[in-house]
Formats: sequence, structure tokens, C-alpha cells
Amino acid sequence: MNSSLPQSTPVARDTTTALRGIAILIVLLSHFLTNFIVSHDSFGHAGNAAVALFFIASGYGNAWSLEKRQAGGHFSLRQLYCDRFFRLYPLYWLALCGIWASTNVVPDVWAFLAIKAPYWFVSAIIQCAVAAPLLYRILRRVGPWRFSLGLFGLLAAATAGAMGLPEDLRAIVFSNTVSYRNIVLGHIGFFGIGLALAFVPLAGPQAGTATAPLRTKALGLLALAGLLPGLVLLGEPKGQLAASLAGLGLAALCTAFTVLLLTGWAQLPFERALVFLGRNSYALYLFEPSYFWAMASLGFNPWTRAGLIWCVLAAPAFLFFCQTAESLAGWLSRRPMFRFEADGKTTPSTR
Repeated sequence: MNSSLPQSTPVARDTTTALRGIAILIVLLSHFLTNFIVSHDSFGHAGNAAVALFFIASGYGNAWSLEKRQAGGHFSLRQLYCDRFFRLYPLYWLALCGIWASTNVVPDVWAFLAIKAPYWFVSAIIQCAVAAPLLYRILRRVGPWRFSLGLFGLLAAATAGAMGLPEDLRAIVFSNTVSYRNIVLGHIGFFGIGLALAFVPLAGPQAGTATAPLRTKALGLLALAGLLPGLVLLGEPKGQLAASLAGLGLAALCTAFTVLLLTGWAQLPFERALVFLGRNSYALYLFEPSYFWAMASLGFNPWTRAGLIWCVLAAPAFLFFCQTAESLAGWLSRRPMFRFEADGKTTPSTR
């Protein structure tokens, strides 16, 4: 069975970008509350669970990117991986320098390669980027429903098999480097959800209209109100089996939330602001720890009331820095000197 993607629309792209904006907003808020305001970690677990939206949105975006390359007639794995390398690694290495400066701990080779990174999300998203072409080819061949059943069947079998490993090996397998939400390669599963959604005609003609009815905005608020406590509940630590089941519940919750937005039944409040955050989410995630460290080194300790005020006042400068960093990373990945055809010749960007 050969499948093709539904017609791409700016609405769908803005929606998935806004999803990343929601995710990074929850992650940043959870880090801020957990580190500087409250002593318990409920918000931190919710932030960890919110990363599922990143994987779904990234999978959706990768499906369109791969389709565009395929339609361009000069698809090249070398070019694809080169683009992804320059899109992900330079900013990550810059963030590593910030960690090095703040801790005086030199990153080892595993951290440098992001195989076992201080930022677990970076390792996970790089694994998704590596697997994306293979998953895309399978998805085009078998269709979204068989793809989804097969993918989650394999991940469920891998997770069940890992449960029977000796305790020391099981701890390694269920680490953030290999699993997500206590599902072996669970981040690949969430990424696969996004890929599959791109092959389902979800976006209706009414989605994202300039004058959306009040009910779509109200439904968007209700959807957010249901998402946030769901992330807290499903993100709480549990036993291995319960955590794996909660991971499936998180997949269902985030998928339903995404579908509700893509179909146009709901519209997010402050969508422009969320899209801005989503476009710069990778840099925001990477440089947030260095931002608070830099503020503390300047004497504006985030643990004090005055320090918190100065951190908030300086936030626009931090946002501008992240936007500039993201733009430079995108520019670098599109340079002709870093782009190749299959025969090794340079070729202009297909983006």
C-alpha cells in the first residue's frame, strides 16, 4: 500500500509549532517552580511528561520535511543527516560549554557525541532524527494504521522483554538514554505518532480561520485545562509496569490533544506567542540552565526575591538570544558547503 501525505497547510505547521511552544512553556515553568519556588517535584514530573508533545510535533514536522525532499527528486541520506547534524549539534555544544563553565566539569566523549548527554532530550531527539528516514519509508509502504500497530507492538514486546532482565541491566535499559516513560525507545513511539498523524487527513477547512468561533477558543482552553492535570498525574513516579501503562495513557492524552487542534475543533489561546516559543524551543531548553547560572554569577541569585525579579526583567534578552541562536543554527544547516547530492555534488536547500 502506497500512502501520500494530505495537502500541507500553514495551519497544521503553526499548530505543531504551537504544540512545541506549549511543551517548552510547561518544561520551563516546571524547572522554575521546582528549583526556585516549591520543594516537591510534581511540576518537574509534569514537565518531563510534556516532552511527549515535542516528540509528536517533531514527528509530524519530519514527515513533511521528508516528503518535500522526496518530491524534490534528489533525496540523499547524507544530505539529510548533514542538515540534522548542523541543526542540532552546534547549539548543543554551545550549551555544553555553559555547563562546563558553571560546573568546571569537562564533558566526556559520550556527552560530546550526545550518546549520553547531560540533556537526556538531546540524546532522544537525535535517535529520532536517525530513525526518521527508515520509519518514513515503512510508513509510506504500509500506511498509518499498520505502521502504528506494528511500531507499538514492537515497543511493547521490547518493554516486556526488558522487564525480565537482571536488575542491573534493567536499570540501564530503562534509563533516559534508551527509554521514555518506561517504554523501551518510547520516544521513538511518540515520534512515530507524529509521523503517522501526518498521513491522516485531520485538518478541516475551518481550521485556523482568522475569525475562529468563540466555541473553538473555549474548547482550546478546556483542552489545556484537561492536559495539564493529566501530565501531572501521568508524570508521577510509579512502579515499572504502572509507569509503562501510564506511558500509554500519556500517548493517548497527547495524541487526542494534538488531533483536537489539527482538526480545527479547538484553537489555542495566545497562539502567536506559543508559535514563537515553539520555533525557539530547542535553544530555550538548552540554554535555560546557563541563563540562571549567568544571572546568579552576576549577583542576581534566582533563590532571592530580588534575584527572581531581575531574572524576569532580563527574560526578553534571553528570548532574543535564543531566537538568534536558532536562526544561526538554521542558517548554518542550509549553507551550500554543507549540502550534498547522492553523488557528492553540492545542491541548494530543498526546504
